[in-house]
Amino acid sequence: MTANEKRRFPWGWTLLFGVVFALSMDFWWWDGPVTFGPLTLPRWIYYFVLLQFGFAVAVHFFGTAYWRSETLDDEESPET
Repeated sequence: MTANEKRRFPWGWTLLFGVVFALSMDFWWWDGPVTFGPLTLPRWIYYFVLLQFGFAVAVHFFGTAYWRSETLDDEESPET
């Protein structure tokens, strides 16, 4: 197995996206009371906005880890 193949299936990414998935389940506050935060919006809206921001950051780093080297390899190779 080459170094590039080892980098393709790290368990860290699986764990990270699994945690984000588990945190996005509604059963965490299913029977909880509705409380309001700033701007008179329910607090769960802020939770999901923060969770989606974290997901976007994780996808950004996932994308740069997997596709950055392939893009650079294409730019460095001479065209025939």
